[in-house]
Amino acid sequence: MSTNQTLQQFYQSAQTYGFSRDYQARVTAIHLNGQVLGEDRLVYIKSMALPSKKAAISTVKYYGVDIHSTGTRNYGESEQWELTFLTDQTLYLKQWFEQRLEEVAANNPNRIKANPVSTTENFAQIEVLDDALETVATYKLNGLFVVSTPGITFNMDGTGKVQEFKVVLGYQYWESFNGTSPSYSTFGINGSNTNGGVNASGGAGASTGFGLNDVLNGLRTVTQVANTVKGTVNAIGGVANALNTTSHAIRRR
Repeated sequence: MSTNQTLQQFYQSAQTYGFSRDYQARVTAIHLNGQVLGEDRLVYIKSMALPSKKAAISTVKYYGVDIHSTGTRNYGESEQWELTFLTDQTLYLKQWFEQRLEEVAANNPNRIKANPVSTTENFAQIEVLDDALETVATYKLNGLFVVSTPGITFNMDGTGKVQEFKVVLGYQYWESFNGTSPSYSTFGINGSNTNGGVNASGGAGASTGFGLNDVLNGLRTVTQVANTVKGTVNAIGGVANALNTTSHAIRRR
């Protein structure tokens, strides 16, 4: 079977769909215990990862063969979602997260200020961007809470490198939404073009692949041909039966 995954097709797809770059995402909101980090602080985020999902696998051995069955699923690293920040000179960001942790995990009266079972009022929002800084996808992590705020190591013999610190957060679950990028609306849920890879206008997003209508029309044609062949075969069978009957009649005479 031949394939259309050629160098020419790759070049055309790269021009049409582009590539997501490692810097094209932003954390645009963090709400914790009634407190909000502004974007003038969020801009200090150096790295993070999009959330994941994971299925539990049940395995049964039969005749020496492992048969796998998917079971319940969870939200991946929901207990340890890690953010890396550049450290501001006043340590505001580090202390901000330390205070949010203290509010729910301290053995003192401060603990009553927040529910230890985090609600959806606590969340983080990630936006994935395209080359024009338009949002192509939004991820919202609901039920956010602070897990740990590791320390920062200083070196008296250092070279003046900008300090970084990590924050480990947890959440209850996450959800995703379609983006606002104009090009996003041309894609289906499986990431393919909604017109089977060919825009109705034949412009940007056009592809040499067949569309859904082409496939359906092809199937109709195949069905019609099959019916025609079937009718011809039946007709030939009828003629054969008639000749057979005539032959028997002639022999009797």
